[in-house]
Amino acid sequence: AAAAAAAAPKKRWYQRRKGNALKAESYASVETQVDDASAAQRDAVISSLEELAKLSPPETPLDGWQGRGGVSPSSCGLDGRWKLRFTNAADARFRSDAETSQIIDADKGLFVNAVDFTGASGKLKGFRVEVDGD
Repeated sequence: AAAAAAAAPKKRWYQRRKGNALKAESYASVETQVDDASAAQRDAVISSLEELAKLSPPETPLDGWQGRGGVSPSSCGLDGRWKLRFTNAADARFRSDAETSQIIDADKGLFVNAVDFTGASGKLKGFRVEVDGD
């Protein structure tokens, strides 16, 4: 009888999925509403970035990714922390004091989207979202 009366597990604010807590794929990206002028600026920035990408494609961008091509992950050109100067991700723009970056771990094969809040208000100082790069 004592075993049957064991306390129920504490409820969490998130729902676990088959042994994995929060998976990025389980949440849809939410597009924020902006006025026409802001939308035009956003579209112009994205268009410019797409044009720049055509001018300087890396020859072997994934060499070293988890040892790909026999190259050490520490030599992978993607490995490291990258400060994001632009993002259209709604979760990174809901506070004006948000600084965004992406930490790429070529050895583990992870992309970690990082949002840090620099302001003094609130208890939340930032958050991380890990994305498996397989």
